[in-house]
Amino acid sequence: MKNVLIIGCGRIAGLNEDDPFRKKPCSHIGAYLSNPAFDVKGVYDIQQEASETFANKFGIKGRYQDIGKALSDIKPELVSIAVPYEFNSEIVQTVAQHINRPKMIFCEKPIANSLQSAEEMVRVCRENEVLFYINNRRLTEIYMKLEKIFQSDLEGDAITVNAWCSSGLHAVGIHMIDLLRKIFGDVDWVKATLEEETVQSLPYSDNYTIEDPRVNAQIAFKNGIIGNFINTALTAFTYFEMEILCRKGKIRVSDNGNVLELFKTKTPSTSTLSYSLDKKKIFKPRNNKTLFTKIAEELADAEYDGLEHPLSAKHGLESYRILDALVRSSDNKTVVSINS
Repeated sequence: MKNVLIIGCGRIAGLNEDDPFRKKPCSHIGAYLSNPAFDVKGVYDIQQEASETFANKFGIKGRYQDIGKALSDIKPELVSIAVPYEFNSEIVQTVAQHINRPKMIFCEKPIANSLQSAEEMVRVCRENEVLFYINNRRLTEIYMKLEKIFQSDLEGDAITVNAWCSSGLHAVGIHMIDLLRKIFGDVDWVKATLEEETVQSLPYSDNYTIEDPRVNAQIAFKNGIIGNFINTALTAFTYFEMEILCRKGKIRVSDNGNVLELFKTKTPSTSTLSYSLDKKKIFKPRNNKTLFTKIAEELADAEYDGLEHPLSAKHGLESYRILDALVRSSDNKTVVSINS
């Protein structure tokens, strides 16, 4: 069993398990408690009351307000970081350079709050031989199915892609950016405009902040495809959808990422109006495994963190590079090239 220290005692760390609308497990501690490969030895939070409440709720003996002491006491093989992203860099570097540093770190997205910090985090973990992983949606069943059907039924022959999501770039947009990179590969350039209307808060997003930018953008991939990406806080509902237009049909993820639809060109008749799409085929997730279940399975056997690994922090870094370019493009009102 791998000894685990969880840093952060908020919703994604574990309190989301109380949400009746979420399929379980849906948090860090939920994933570890449901997998026999892990033993959660302690939790840390800057607020003592939060760590004690969290530890009592999930039956964890160790509760800490000092990361160094937690590392020394537990000597964890895995440190799971679930704090607001602006604190990720400081915590990752502290953990990775500690004498009792773990074998691996799993950190919530986005990797950091600046490109410089993200690059430094990856460097420090590499130099200290700590495997570094970032949460994303690459292992979500519906997006794995989308990529498979896109390649097999539509021959991977895309003309363009439209992607929409709610909240801010750091809160949710980074997930869509990463999925687009997974499906279409490296990005060549971006051109973005800022969504300027002020939105103080969102009823469906606890991690949205007024400072988190939102953009309407074009993303050009190195394979020649140019897609459209909209990240908005103007909807009164949570929103996360994608549609890929191909030469022989289209594929779409709708219903906030819960329904996958395939439309294919049907055999035409003599009418010019018959050159249309056939009745849609709908695919719904069948696997009972949640994203966090799959994450725990990956971390249980993790031995590397290269780009072949779906959770690699290198993916987190490259996706953040796109986020940074989108923000710079919207600030400077110009096309920004991506230099990996």
